[in-house]
Parts: sequence; structure tokens; C-alpha cells
Amino acid sequence: SKEALLSDTQLNVFYNQFHKYLNYCKQNSLNPSFKKFFKDLRSSYPEFDQFENKQLENKIIAERRVHGRIEWPGLKNVGNYISPDVYSFLNKSRKNALLATEFYNKPALEYRTEGYIVFMNIAWNSLLHAIFLSQGKKIKYKAEKNNDDDKYFELGKCIKIYNGKLKKEITANLEFLISLRDKIVHKNIPDLDEEVFGECQACLLNFEHILVTNFGDEYRLKNSLAYSLQFSKVYKSEQTKSRKQYSLNTFSNIKSFINQYRDSLEPDIFQSPHYSFRVFMIPKVGNHLESSDLAVEFVKFNPDNSEQMNSYENFLVAIKERRISGNYYKAGEVAKEVYEKLSKDKPKNWKFSASYHHAKCAKYFKIRPGYYGGDPENTNKKYCIYDKVFEKHIYTKEWITFLTKKLKDDSVYKKIMKSN
Repeated sequence: SKEALLSDTQLNVFYNQFHKYLNYCKQNSLNPSFKKFFKDLRSSYPEFDQFENKQLENKIIAERRVHGRIEWPGLKNVGNYISPDVYSFLNKSRKNALLATEFYNKPALEYRTEGYIVFMNIAWNSLLHAIFLSQGKKIKYKAEKNNDDDKYFELGKCIKIYNGKLKKEITANLEFLISLRDKIVHKNIPDLDEEVFGECQACLLNFEHILVTNFGDEYRLKNSLAYSLQFSKVYKSEQTKSRKQYSLNTFSNIKSFINQYRDSLEPDIFQSPHYSFRVFMIPKVGNHLESSDLAVEFVKFNPDNSEQMNSYENFLVAIKERRISGNYYKAGEVAKEVYEKLSKDKPKNWKFSASYHHAKCAKYFKIRPGYYGGDPENTNKKYCIYDKVFEKHIYTKEWITFLTKKLKDDSVYKKIMKSN
């Protein structure tokens, strides 16, 4: 009709009460009906008595055609109802996750990791706001002054409030990326992209998992994404040396932070694919009758399934390079053993960390000189070797014994710590 059925004020009341009713039905597992809604509406707002039920129902249908089902949803499947406010945060979170992925997957761009983290921080913050709002929880601080606007909870606050699936893993992953962002802001560090790829990938996979768990499969990002193409990670000695020198000059502080953070995590958190998603890229082969048409597939991973875990372990043993036989220790394990052996003889505040104290000792006693010259395999094999599979130096029992003996002498320990 040429004349609107409802005034702007009436339409605003109608809109708000309609969503309030749908949310009430969802929270109480009730089946909504127009008859019940119109009855409740008129009991609170008598001005709607002048309209028939059919007129009001047609008004909803007309508004839906103009503004869509998010603004004016139907009454079916009320269990999937999402309020416009929640959808606004949800839409913002998805768009920022897609922007983060697009930014990270463009090899010509600089500051890729920093840009990715910034966009993913917004994505996670908006997602958690959407979850809290859908659960009836607060998402704002109370304004300190009457004229001030309420401020939304920042991501750090949201992480503390969140108590859903993968709480520990998501907290460890996001706190790492937030801290890293603060340290690398406006620094172009190419090596960083490879160093923290696992944490970045886990952040995205966790995001989609929590998104789908809370709001349904229709909001999945999968159909909007493609896997980024990868270059072979094989370097000539000159390239390796150049990369290593670059790292020594610009990356040492960031690398130290990364190592310290990872060393501080509980083993089950550090090993979880929800903290850092680690992959082997293996060519997929097979006959055309049995293999999938997909070139890349994610295998569903369930660490609680022991039988499945054993099959994966056997598979990896079969395809990766033969590991060097013998008992070897990671830097964190060496540091822990040395600390425990000497803690009784040292002051109460004595520390021995992997990323700082152990690294100082390794350099002082020159057990891995190749690390500083671009040839990581150049080591004192009695104490240290380079594991090419995981691209890490690992250490022998003899090194722990040697180091424990040397560090008993406080004068030697102080001299090592003062060395460059």
C-alpha cells in the first residue's frame, strides 16, 4: 500500500519484540508461533490492537523480502536462530579471518605474519563477542563516566572469560600470537613466517572449529579458501649462510622469545595440533580408482584414539628419514637435567634455561660452530648433532655430564654468562 502499515516508532518496537520473542523460544526450547507472539505483543503494547494478525504477519514477510532472513527470520528451526547483533559480530569475524588468510598467502607482501596476526586477533575477538552475546553474557566494560561509551572487551579479556572447547590450547596459541605481534610490530622478518607457521595454521583451524561448533556448518570458511602453493625448502649452502646471518642480526631477540614461550608450555599443550599445526608435505600417490580427486586433504586427527595414533606413528617412521640411533636430548631436556643436578649446590634464585643459559654454554664450548657459519651439521658429534628431519640440534648424555661437571665451578659459570 502507499501508506505504511506501521510508523517508524511502531516498526522499531515490532522488530525488537520479535527478536526478543524468538530468542526466548530458543533459550527455552519452545516452538514459536505468530499467534502467541502477537498476543504477547498486544499485552505489552496496546497500540497494536488496531492491526489484525494477518496484517502483522504480512508486514514481517514484506520486511524479510527487503532486509533478508537475518533481520526478519522465519519461525522454523528456531534452535539455529541468531540475533542481528550476534550475526554482525559473526560476519565481522569471518571476513577478518578470510582477510588474514588472504594476506598471509600472498608471497609478495611484507609483514605477512604481523598482518595475519592483526586480522586474526580481530576475527577471534569478534567471534568470542558473538559467542558471549548468544549466551547472554556481557561483552562490554561499564563506562567509568556518564558521558563515556561502554567499551567492548579486548581479546585478552575474552580469552580469560572463554571456557569452552580447547580452552588451554586456544589460550596458549592466542597469547603467543598476541605477545609476538607486540614484539614484531612494523618489523619485516622473512624467517618469521616459516618459524611460526604452525601456530598461525593452528590459530585458523581452531577458529573454524569453534565457529562451526557454536554456529553451524553453514558458516564454515572451507569453501572460501584454497591451499597456498609451496616452494621446495631446499637451500644451497650460500643461501643457508645468508639466512643464518640475517637471523643473527635481526631475529635473535624474537627467536629467544619464541623459544622461551614454547619451553614454558606443558608438554601436552606444546605437542597439541591445536597449539601448533605441524605437517609433513608428502606427495600423494595411488591408482585413480582408490585415491581421492583432491590434491590436498587434511586427515582427521584424534590424539585420544591410541590405535589411530599408533598407525600415524608407524606411517611417519616409514616415510621420514631414518633417525640417528641412540639417546639424544632436546635443549629443554638438557637444561632441565642440568638444573636438577645442580640446583642443590646453587643459590635459590639460580636459573638455567634452554634459550639463554644453555645456548650460551653451547656457544662457549663450541659444540655447534656451524650454527653461526651457515652449516648446522658442523658440530662436535660427541656432544651434539643436527637432526635434519626436525631441523633442530639435539644433544648427547655426554654433553649433560660434561656441562654439569663444568658448571659446578661458579667461576666457570660466571665467565660463560659474561661471554658474547
